[in-house]
Amino acid sequence: GRSVLVILLDMRYHKDPYGTTGGDFLGEEQWRWLNRTLAESSADAHLIVSSLQFLQPRQVIGEHWGRFPEARVRMLKLLAHHNVSAPIILSGDVHWAELGMGYCAGGQLLEVTSSGMTHTWGDHPFPDSNILANYGAQTGMPIAQRVMPWRYQIRDADTGTQQYYLGHNFGEIEFDWLARQVSVSILGDGGIVQLRQTFPLVHLGVGAAGIEGIADFAPMGGDPEAWRVGLGMATVAFLPMMLF
Repeated sequence: GRSVLVILLDMRYHKDPYGTTGGDFLGEEQWRWLNRTLAESSADAHLIVSSLQFLQPRQVIGEHWGRFPEARVRMLKLLAHHNVSAPIILSGDVHWAELGMGYCAGGQLLEVTSSGMTHTWGDHPFPDSNILANYGAQTGMPIAQRVMPWRYQIRDADTGTQQYYLGHNFGEIEFDWLARQVSVSILGDGGIVQLRQTFPLVHLGVGAAGIEGIADFAPMGGDPEAWRVGLGMATVAFLPMMLF
């Protein structure tokens, strides 16, 4: 087959306030619709559009699925239960681009993050703020990308280069049905390709081992030690101030 199902999630209308015990983004009505949609799907690949990042848990900083961990696990279980073929999460919000991958006994889950087209961490991230704030942000984020343990961010297999881009960007997805693979690209100003990776479709999906197969869902190499996360956050906070 050569079919792709695009699923657009509403992450705002039913969202619980942050801090809610067992909080949720989607609401029960949308969960029922999503369950039914995945159960009935015969598509060869599934693009699941989430306005917020799914893979990267950044403690209590910013908005992401990690703020409601039970909802995040529920999504993984749903993908595993229906053994959804080649699910790819498409997200934005963070004002940079990156490619991420999660691993478990049931397989792999790819996330492609692309944002934004008007302002990013690499180019005047806060249009309405003063020069000092923008300098601190533009200095701090490249440091953060090098120091912080971005758990799920992948590296190029040949060069070891981290797969992120801080400039203006948009994403592109291309399916090669003969080779049964998908290529994801991040393009910057002028349509110049900044990131590009190709994945076999058969490797994507978390349902090979049933619902139990997502129990060990984690980045390659496992989660980093708490001290490394703390050191990274401290470095990001203080190093820009030392550069003045």
